[in-house]
Amino acid sequence: MKSKCSGARRIPDRKVTSKIEVDDVAVDMPSREELKQLQEDAQRDAEIREYEWSEVNRVNVAKAIGKQALAGAAITAGMQGARILGRRIWNSITGKENPR
Repeated sequence: MKSKCSGARRIPDRKVTSKIEVDDVAVDMPSREELKQLQEDAQRDAEIREYEWSEVNRVNVAKAIGKQALAGAAITAGMQGARILGRRIWNSITGKENPR
């Protein structure tokens, strides 16, 4: 295969196999039929839960949302505090005055 572009790199010839080998480890890949069967089994066996708001305990949902919001606020406050502390340390190292 010759390229018309002078700067193009040649792609090495590769063959497609159903076995992957790296160093001393070899793995046989499943066939298309086996993959299709695995997909059908997973879809048949999976439980898809659909919740209605009337069935869900609203207090638990509100608590979960509150916990996530609290964790987010704590992380944000911690990062802001670390930024301020780092800035004050840097200012004291470089001889600049820290804001009050």
